[in-house]
Amino acid sequence: MSDFQGTGSTRLTVGEQFGSYSLVRWAGVDPANGQPLYLDANGNITNVYNLAANRVNTGKSFIPKYTGGFGANISYKNLSLSSLFVFAAEQYRINSSFGILEDNGLAGFANQSVTVLNQWQNPGDVSAIPGVNYTGIRTRLDTRYLEDASYLRLRNVTLAYTLDGQKLNKAISSVRFYLQAQNMLTWTKYRGFDPESNQASNFFDYPTPRQFTFGLDINL
Repeated sequence: MSDFQGTGSTRLTVGEQFGSYSLVRWAGVDPANGQPLYLDANGNITNVYNLAANRVNTGKSFIPKYTGGFGANISYKNLSLSSLFVFAAEQYRINSSFGILEDNGLAGFANQSVTVLNQWQNPGDVSAIPGVNYTGIRTRLDTRYLEDASYLRLRNVTLAYTLDGQKLNKAISSVRFYLQAQNMLTWTKYRGFDPESNQASNFFDYPTPRQFTFGLDINL
């Protein structure tokens, strides 16, 4: 059976994980002249970008290999604390946002990342960002912005205090005050707005919002 290969960054290949990236491998920046470097199909460094000849299956997918969650419920007298953590591991995304933020050709049209302060400028400079003459390469299908999007997120945490309602009113069984936070903290190496996504590439996607709620439950 042959590969079902499209024109995008992923392809379906027999024996490989669904959603695996098929890209040209990024090899960094030439310290001598600031030129972008790549690996050819045989793993040799070249300054020629050739998608048709040099794209390979990276073995990395935007579908996480591992997902799960865990939490805790703690109570002391009338006070209670509950939490839920969720995680995804061994998932990768193309951070297209940084393709814009690190492209000098767009400096007059969009804000730039502070990382461009470390851009290659003079022979001998060691940098992850090519020289100013090499713009527009952000659109190439390579591994330059393929980033580890594994994460651990505090999905929910609730702090509550419960009163004996009958001490206030004989018709009330209990009164519960609570403060709840959603998506309050996220730990990840991913530089994009949000690692939690079902897309192969993120482009300034609106992140999962933090939400804070104060509530009152009255049980009769």
